[in-house]
Amino acid sequence: MVRKLKFDVYFITDLNFGWTHEQFAETTLKAGIRVIQFREKRMSTKQMFEIAKRLRKLTEYYDAILIINDRVDLALAVDADGVHVGQDLPAEAVREIFDGIVGVFCSYRWGSSRGIQARR
Repeated sequence: MVRKLKFDVYFITDLNFGWTHEQFAETTLKAGIRVIQFREKRMSTKQMFEIAKRLRKLTEYYDAILIINDRVDLALAVDADGVHVGQDLPAEAVREIFDGIVGVFCSYRWGSSRGIQARR
């Protein structure tokens, strides 16, 4: 049976505000948010992996969902619940190797109908 997910609000981590990814995640999880998206573009893969492992532990503790941004390899490595991919990697290709939530980037210019089609 597929678990129905409700994504009213979810949090995307960011280092631009002086907190770590883990600090942001734990604060928002304590506030009741149950979906965390780990987004990081400037760190090495090893650094991202270590953070993703810690985020996975936090989300498991709070019975929350962890989504990894743009890195299917990290999502697989930490057993994340989902991955969010941009325009460079088709969702259909991700689904061939990842059996979880697959989110896609949609912009007005790119076409939201394409994003909806990719979810099916």
